[in-house]
Amino acid sequence: MAADLAAKGGWQGATGSMLGEVAISNVGRSACTLKGYADLQLLGGHGEPLTVVLYHASQDRSGGVSGPTVTDPHAVTIAAGALNAAVVWLQWSNWCQTTPESLSARLLLPGGGVVAVAPGSAGLGGVPRCDSGPGSQSALNESPITEVVPE
Repeated sequence: MAADLAAKGGWQGATGSMLGEVAISNVGRSACTLKGYADLQLLGGHGEPLTVVLYHASQDRSGGVSGPTVTDPHAVTIAAGALNAAVVWLQWSNWCQTTPESLSARLLLPGGGVVAVAPGSAGLGGVPRCDSGPGSQSALNESPITEVVPE
């Protein structure tokens, strides 16, 4: 399944945090169904994982304090050849460590598998500002995999 998926993402500054998305495409020959969270792993310039606490947004969050309020995860079927048919929404905040020389990312799919994230139009550059002082935790809030509804 992971070999049939491609991901493209990026983020940009938003009042000190970084807001963005990862779009998921199916480049395979058969439909693919995903349900749940595709955990985004941020990587430094040498491929090392960055120390970031991952939060899954859910309806149980209060007023967006720990992330956006979203619907509970449901199955999303991505048709064969469908481009940017699903998305994971992101909010990264409070980076109080040394800024990596470069950033990359990968999605850890629910049920197994890994998909590298290619930079989208907003790119994968930039880190959020440090709001809590040296040594404090950085947080990445993410939505479940969500179907993109064409307009």
